[in-house]
Amino acid sequence: MSTNPKQKDNSPSSNDAVKGGEAPLPVSGVVLGGIEGVKWRLANASAEQRVAALSDALNDGEAGLELVLEALEKEGLGISDRKASLELVLEVLQKGGLGISDEELKREYLNYLKWTEPLALILELVENEAQALRVVRLALEVDLGLGARLAGAVKPKFQDQTVGLVVGLEIPLRLKIQLLGRTSSESALSLALHALSQQDDYLRRDAAEALGEIGSKAAIPALIQVVQSKDHHLRARAAEALGKIGTEAATTALIQIVQDKNCCGRYHAVEALGKIGTELATTALIQVLQDDEDHSGVRMKAAGYLGQIGTEAATTALIQVLQDEDCYVRQSAAADLGEIGSKEAILALIQLLQDEDNYVRTSAADALGYIGSEEAIPALIEALQGEHDYVSMRAAEALGEIGSEEAIPALIQTLQNQNYNVGFYAIRALGKIGTDAVIPALIQVLQDEDNYVRFHAAEALGEIGLEEAIPVLIQALQDEDYDVRFSAAVALGKLGSQEAIPALIQALQSEHDYVRKSAAEALGEIGSKKAIMALIQVWQYEEYSVRKSAAEALVKIGTEVATTDLIQALQDKDDFVRQTTAGALAEISLKEVMKALIQVLQDEIFLSENQLNFAINALEEMQKRSQLYNPTLTSS
Repeated sequence: MSTNPKQKDNSPSSNDAVKGGEAPLPVSGVVLGGIEGVKWRLANASAEQRVAALSDALNDGEAGLELVLEALEKEGLGISDRKASLELVLEVLQKGGLGISDEELKREYLNYLKWTEPLALILELVENEAQALRVVRLALEVDLGLGARLAGAVKPKFQDQTVGLVVGLEIPLRLKIQLLGRTSSESALSLALHALSQQDDYLRRDAAEALGEIGSKAAIPALIQVVQSKDHHLRARAAEALGKIGTEAATTALIQIVQDKNCCGRYHAVEALGKIGTELATTALIQVLQDDEDHSGVRMKAAGYLGQIGTEAATTALIQVLQDEDCYVRQSAAADLGEIGSKEAILALIQLLQDEDNYVRTSAADALGYIGSEEAIPALIEALQGEHDYVSMRAAEALGEIGSEEAIPALIQTLQNQNYNVGFYAIRALGKIGTDAVIPALIQVLQDEDNYVRFHAAEALGEIGLEEAIPVLIQALQDEDYDVRFSAAVALGKLGSQEAIPALIQALQSEHDYVRKSAAEALGEIGSKKAIMALIQVWQYEEYSVRKSAAEALVKIGTEVATTDLIQALQDKDDFVRQTTAGALAEISLKEVMKALIQVLQDEIFLSENQLNFAINALEEMQKRSQLYNPTLTSS
């Protein structure tokens, strides 16, 4: 498939000179000719000479234009170089381009994600209104999101016209409002504000989000009003938009909302202040946190954002409320101190492991794990061996984060805990510690008479990921307990060993769905073509959960044979299998799937916010993977 413009012969001609010597090159001096000469000058010459080289590149048609665009992408090109280079490209574009037709511009440049930002930079300097409108119009034909992005990249004096192209699209209004947000243009403001005043809740949410992207101070009054709406989702979008606008005026208005304890929008106003994160906003959040008469949910939200802000003032305020009467506030403050990584809080957090509230203790254990201090190990081992399973789980995870061999005996002993989750967290901890000292102990534990212990040991060996464990894990696929066989299959998938393929294919015939499903997933992780026929057979005959895993495994293997069977699976009688298969096909960016999504997005059938957003997100994920906006424009 062709992905680049046709290249002319760029080798030096009989009239070209060749480079020689080490003397500095004159800006317009005689150098190696053709594109190769331009590349050499870009790599070896001064800034002024590099710009001159780019100017010469534009004389080499489409190949030269591509070289200029590539140069704009490189971080090594200085700001002054980039500006000069943009002006050079501009000069050519404003004179009618390089003989590039509309279709060539769409197919070879606009359609590639790698050119989007360079082209946006070029459009910022375009003085020719017709050229700006041409590029945006063609971009909209390639991809609506791309067109909206470039519509807001042109000079402000042209944005009424370019944004007008988006406004004039015959598409569902909700999609249009989302696109107007992507323009980030003041020219989109009036329609977005109008949409915010409508009755449709989904439309109003989209409008609030778009106003945040546009970032205009003029939207602040309307957004402040909406922050007090009864619609929880709308309040959240409006507060987020105010946070993005982030001006002092927005901050002051949000503080006023926070101080009004009768206002239903306070929670989201706190969230917006946290995203703004200025000193003024931080002071307001500390005041909310320290007001012990306030609602705990609002105080916890303030604590969360103070943890993200992480200043000295925020840290001090959080340490102070570790002694608060409200257990939810203590829990939140501990978690946020862990996020900050504050060593000043270690002693207070160790003391908090003795708190009367189990969830406060779990939060303290988490925080100590994030901070990673070995000073906390004895207290965490004590918490690991306590009676409350949830506290034990978090203590195990914290010990894994700290990563000290001192914790290994206690963690191995914990594998005998009958609670699945406690054992699972101990496994993850051993996997993170991952030293050679862990392996022999786990292999021995894999022979334990207790099914739960063997189950957890197999998982731990998979987490650690050392090849020494492969033979015993293959043997564990024959264990009398199906949970152990399941665990062994998962572990072998993580290890990715070809040696395990025959045993895993045999496990596809297990009498337990649970084991068959994990075997299919493991074969997908290993990614061997040897498993294709066995996986196809599983898909044809098994119940939906196993077919789902087989479909995902076939995609990971990714051959033409597997793809054909997945397309057939789109007609499976089970809704969940069809949905999973569609998602699996998205992973390999099939042209047919992307084309269908592009068409579906313009259908009024999307009445649900989740449906519309799912389709947009799926298409954008496929675009990222293929690095194409519209695969139908590329030649096969």
